[in-house]
Amino acid sequence: MPINTTFDEHHRRYENWFVTHGAAYCSELLAVRALLPRQGHGLEIGVGTGRFAAPLGVRVGIDPSAAMLEHARGRGVHAVHGVAERLPFADQSFDYALSVTTICFVNDVRAMLREARRVIRPDGCLVLGFVDRGSDLGRRYLDAQAGSTFYHKATFYSAEEVGQLLRESGFPCQEWVQTLSAPLPDIVEIEPFRAGYGDNAFVVVRARGVTRSSGKGRTCDDMFQRLTDFSADWTYWRTPEGEMRYVSPAGSEITGYSIEDLSTFPETCIAIIHPDDRELWRSHVHEADAQGKPRPIKFRINTRERGIRWISHLCRPIYDDDNVFLGISGSNRDITERKQAEERLRFLGTHDELTGLFNRAYFEAELERLAGGRQFPVSVVMADVDGLKAVNDNHGHGAGDRLLRQAATVLLEAFRAEDVVARIGGDEFAVLLPGADSRIVGELLKRIATSQEAVNCSEVDCPVSLSLGTATAQSGEGLLPALNLADQRMYQDKFNKKHR
Repeated sequence: MPINTTFDEHHRRYENWFVTHGAAYCSELLAVRALLPRQGHGLEIGVGTGRFAAPLGVRVGIDPSAAMLEHARGRGVHAVHGVAERLPFADQSFDYALSVTTICFVNDVRAMLREARRVIRPDGCLVLGFVDRGSDLGRRYLDAQAGSTFYHKATFYSAEEVGQLLRESGFPCQEWVQTLSAPLPDIVEIEPFRAGYGDNAFVVVRARGVTRSSGKGRTCDDMFQRLTDFSADWTYWRTPEGEMRYVSPAGSEITGYSIEDLSTFPETCIAIIHPDDRELWRSHVHEADAQGKPRPIKFRINTRERGIRWISHLCRPIYDDDNVFLGISGSNRDITERKQAEERLRFLGTHDELTGLFNRAYFEAELERLAGGRQFPVSVVMADVDGLKAVNDNHGHGAGDRLLRQAATVLLEAFRAEDVVARIGGDEFAVLLPGADSRIVGELLKRIATSQEAVNCSEVDCPVSLSLGTATAQSGEGLLPALNLADQRMYQDKFNKKHR
């Protein structure tokens, strides 16, 4: 893995990719998460800015780019400077290792895989995510490779090639999932992952060196997972007349209603559908009864005791040998946790986890968007929390985190709903105010003072004190200079406070 100055120079552009392509990013995260162990001590090889390690709970990462590692550390990852071909860790130090897209940037892939095998425990696994060279997206990257900032020196591999490299490196047992079925600009919703490879652009493989047992090429874990997935589905058989001939036990587990309720009284299945989703369901049923092949849908149900649950539904018409329509075979799967995870991942992609404010990547994307828009004047407010280091030193980092959350509360209560309030560094905050001139900014600064006083009345041990700087831009060309001027004024305010 070479020390590539490209990533040091363009680390902010790299970060902005995840904001611009949020749905694709979340789709990749979910695919990786499907094969990544939920427990154990993990390492990400090529951690970059921590966009995968942090939300997936991988606490250690290595990368040759110093600038990228700073982002990773800001996300709570223990980031180590180094290369994949020479990992600075002892043998069998980790339960698993993760690597996302790194394989196309290393100088010696076999050395990287040998090192991964060395630092993983014998019963551990290696999870690789990469763009399949044989996919449409992979071919697009190849076509545009010469002019790409990040990929002009990359080497792309097909899934078959990666599988062979893994086998040669001591990882013969492999499980695959894939996602991203369309070009990146067309992906506006999170895509579910599917098993295998060859159809979608982004593939993930979990590779192991040993298995506990196998039968016909499948591990015991794999067989158990398949049985678990099957038993979790609420399946049914509905006749052309609307009679429920069969409802599986999972139907009762998911809805809280008895199998008799769901089969004897089919209207129960309709009544529990969320009112906002019933028209979607009616259209789907009409499409199914027309003996076509209806598309899968997702909808909500009101369960008896567990509140609202999200359901992924798939059904198909069934015919006998004489092509006589026998009814509908359907399958419902509770995907509530997945939907919640998707929403959480969306949130983490644009927000700071500690304060709930927008993060630096989102702020920079909004800055760029406003610079190209017509909402001028645009004002900028820079804020820095005074004395955070002293609070951390004297009262602990828990108190420091509490102070940062209080500062976020002060800012949120002071600014307008349309303003972009972000945490852009350890103790630094920034606000973009579209359509706000200096007069409006002056009024908002008074509101900050009022909000700060109100918050401090309830927190006497570590009161909030903010150093502030403001500036206003009248055009897109003036927005970045305004940001820099507000930053200078903020530091001047901090300096003045220290020398009073």
